[in-house]
Amino acid sequence: MTRKVTKATLTPKGLRDWRGKVGLSQAGFGERLGLTQQMIGHYESGLHTIQPRTILQIQALCKLWGIDPPRAGSRARVSR
Repeated sequence: MTRKVTKATLTPKGLRDWRGKVGLSQAGFGERLGLTQQMIGHYESGLHTIQPRTILQIQALCKLWGIDPPRAGSRARVSR
């Protein structure tokens, strides 16, 4: 069953702050998601939008690691 995501609440700053909080480098975080360090950097700088699939992967990693998912005060731009 495929789950469709239409909204996300993950901003570039929220992603960067959360990644720093859990102690992962861009390269280490990207490796766990199957992405390059460059793509993580682009997400964090706002050059690329964070895909809904990537947000789901981040949430799954949080659950696996037993940590709170990233939070942000505003919505990220999400491709549909």
